[in-house]
Amino acid sequence: MWPTPKSQNANGSGVHGNGGLDLQTAVGKYKIRIAPAVSEEDFVQLAGSLNPDWVEWLMGWPIGWTSPAPITELQWLNWSVDPADMGEISRVAIGVKDRVNRIKALGNGQVPKCVATAWNLLTQEE
Repeated sequence: MWPTPKSQNANGSGVHGNGGLDLQTAVGKYKIRIAPAVSEEDFVQLAGSLNPDWVEWLMGWPIGWTSPAPITELQWLNWSVDPADMGEISRVAIGVKDRVNRIKALGNGQVPKCVATAWNLLTQEE
């Protein structure tokens, strides 16, 4: 379970409001396996800042949703498998254009499933 992204994660505040780690810090402490992993030396620490594409997946948004570039095709990835574990999208990245603004938008955004549920409940006729 990852902590919920917040707009403060764009600048890496370190501690989540409930006293646990914030998303940036939790991701920074995560190590990835270099296949085939046999010992602790086969794991490496990730370097960089939160990747907005990975946070979009985490929040349930299509990949590239917060990018200022036009979206030509919506890419929704299944929540059953973390795309970072599959090598599709890294959790951290360096040099992502508009990264801070994108993370802030995601930290202040809504999970689409929650919005859809609220919309369905609010628009039902009695």
